[in-house]
Amino acid sequence: MAMNIYNIYVRRLALLLPLVCAASCIYPFEPEVPEGEKCVVIEGNIFVGAYTEVNLSYMMPLNTPESEMKSETPVGRAWVEAEDGTVYRPEKDVVASSFVIDTRKAPAQGRYRLCVEDTQNSRHYFSEWAEVNPEAFVDSLSYVYNDLDMTLCISAHSDEGRYFRWSYQEDYKFHADHPRDYIFDYAEGLEVKLEPTDYSTYWCWRSNSSREVGLVATADLRDNRIVAHKFLTFSRSSLRLQTRYRMIIYMSCISADAYRYLDNLKTNSNFNGDLFTPLPSDVQGNIHCEEDPDARVIGYVDVCQVKKAVFYLGADAYRLFIARGELSPSFIPALVWDYGEEGQNPLDLRYFWDQGYAPMFEGADPDGNLGVLWNFKRCTDCRLDGGVLESPEDWEDR
Repeated sequence: MAMNIYNIYVRRLALLLPLVCAASCIYPFEPEVPEGEKCVVIEGNIFVGAYTEVNLSYMMPLNTPESEMKSETPVGRAWVEAEDGTVYRPEKDVVASSFVIDTRKAPAQGRYRLCVEDTQNSRHYFSEWAEVNPEAFVDSLSYVYNDLDMTLCISAHSDEGRYFRWSYQEDYKFHADHPRDYIFDYAEGLEVKLEPTDYSTYWCWRSNSSREVGLVATADLRDNRIVAHKFLTFSRSSLRLQTRYRMIIYMSCISADAYRYLDNLKTNSNFNGDLFTPLPSDVQGNIHCEEDPDARVIGYVDVCQVKKAVFYLGADAYRLFIARGELSPSFIPALVWDYGEEGQNPLDLRYFWDQGYAPMFEGADPDGNLGVLWNFKRCTDCRLDGGVLESPEDWEDR
């Protein structure tokens, strides 16, 4: 079987690899942690009227082996106390490092604190008593764009709160470049034509959660309102814009102290949205150890009312998608063409399959020769672009 491999792709790849490696050299902020010091990290806010989620971990010294960092996790119990004596616990009383506490019926009045028992080290941690922050409301999600990028913007307000925090989850539906007209029989080393075309790996969904804390303060403004605040930018050719996009936003007001704590983390340590990131040594939270008041504990627990808002991008947004277009097989660049000539060597096809290629459909190369186009497997399998074949349970496909 004659194979025509376009060497220009190989040459370009050889030139690009050193540049990619060089561009990946990122030097993040690394705080000075005294040798041997291991700090407990307690992550989570108390959400009245919703579920409270709490996670425990350690912040390790810089010289800690990776295997130890992965294996060591504090375990224990966690619960929420109200000042009137009411206690809110997880549904199951188990020793763990992650907890979901049902505080849906907790009233928006009074003060609360988070309590954690480290059963490994016989220590107890308590956040300071805090009042419930005012409600915040999401007004709209909008976007602006240029020739290359799209930026999402959020607008929100509060009757009393001056400090806003939000997180989000994005879900989107997309598809592979082409459905499958062929599959590959590896045992026989042969392409097998499908009738009809196979769409089983063509449609996918993908979900992402925010990795950066959304923070805005209106303390210096006349109104408790944020208008068209830019918070997420992505390429106009992103798969997000290919078919359908949904964003779920969780908005709340936080206290001034919580805002300063989080803003300090973002400013000084390039904070990426969770409390496992290396932290500067001067950042202190509001959680204390009962047995050792001088022990350093990483985390800040606030008491909030969270509001959920769901947005779908309108049809006009998808007209901005920079698509490859409905290309005919004759014009799609193939890395490998199988012309099906006499004297074929079936091991050649197995080799290309092992290298990450797969047969797609029949077409013509730039010289007009007919054959079967082989290209990257991701071209017909959307899962290789990070997707899953099952849609979210509450997905609206309209």
